[in-house]
Amino acid sequence: MRTLLLLLFFPFLAKGQYVGLRTAYTFTNKAYHYGFAGVSNNSDPFYAGLSYYAGSHVGSHKGTIQFVPEIGADLYMMLFGMGLSVNTHAITPRAGVSLVNKYQIQAGYSLPLRNDATFHGFTLSIVINAFEHFPW
Repeated sequence: MRTLLLLLFFPFLAKGQYVGLRTAYTFTNKAYHYGFAGVSNNSDPFYAGLSYYAGSHVGSHKGTIQFVPEIGADLYMMLFGMGLSVNTHAITPRAGVSLVNKYQIQAGYSLPLRNDATFHGFTLSIVINAFEHFPW
């Protein structure tokens, strides 16, 4: 029972975990384009799985380069994926298409955490998780 509780609260201890690079392009607030780079901890990609990630968005806002750190989690089942992320600007629940957690296209709605947040409203993300398992 103790092992089950550990795996429930600390899934990175489970077998079949793959650490990889997560890259993404995010379009938000009808005007802002951000690149994303970070690391992810992915479960063994089969029919369903889970991944956690952390990294930073990089983009331009009002003529200055802006770095927006973010953490998040994604759950995928077959071709459907959903996730939740938190960054210094907003909380973003999202859902979309996921191909064994390698390639994702997700749409969501960012709920701003501050007044001058660049992440608010409709958000579209295209994600590539690069970790060793399948040849593609």
